[in-house]
Amino acid sequence: MPAPPTFEQLVSAEEAAVYLRIHVKTLRRFAREGRLPCARIGKYYRFRLSELDHWVGQQHNEISRPFCVETGD
Repeated sequence: MPAPPTFEQLVSAEEAAVYLRIHVKTLRRFAREGRLPCARIGKYYRFRLSELDHWVGQQHNEISRPFCVETGD
């Protein structure tokens, strides 16, 4: 018999902000703008830590991606 699916705990905006080490207002703004994965339950934003980890990895890759400077040679 297959194992029942597990449900990952959702954390509050305050807990997610502490986890990401950013201000809670910044976190809420990112969520409101759709820049951060979240679930809106009523008037509250809830977050999965695994999705935040994935989001941070994507942000890091975009920021640290090397670029090439064209020279006139």
